[in-house]
Amino acid sequence: MTKLDWKKLLTKENLVVVILVGVLLFVVSVPVNKKQESGVSPKTESENDVTWEDYAQACERELTDLLSKVKGVGSVKVMITLKGSEEKVYYGNGNFGDPYVTKTLEPEVAGVVVVAKGGGQGRIDRTVTEIVQALFGLEAHKVKVVSMRE
Repeated sequence: MTKLDWKKLLTKENLVVVILVGVLLFVVSVPVNKKQESGVSPKTESENDVTWEDYAQACERELTDLLSKVKGVGSVKVMITLKGSEEKVYYGNGNFGDPYVTKTLEPEVAGVVVVAKGGGQGRIDRTVTEIVQALFGLEAHKVKVVSMRE
């Protein structure tokens, strides 16, 4: 049996990916529902779009903060687009009461654009693309990194 070479496995890039996966898990676990103010009626299903816009904006803020800390990236602006909207799958029999939600299908991230001061450089673009891919499970062609104008 061969011995693992930990120095080869613990590269800076692998460490960054592991940290970013942890951040993604944290972001996904944070509830996105707004607190209700007294006197305000509950949200209807058609109003859920606002919640998902808030979710996308929160992800944009987290990703912007994270990427701006990566060496060589500099100032960053991020845009995340979502595909679809929240859908509820109902199950119920008319004879035995109201239908109930069996599962909720959440919108998925369709693409990410990153505008960065350090963008346009091959190594930086690749690093940023790999970070976004690790966080959102996207294919490389759904992530675009461009240089920020002066």
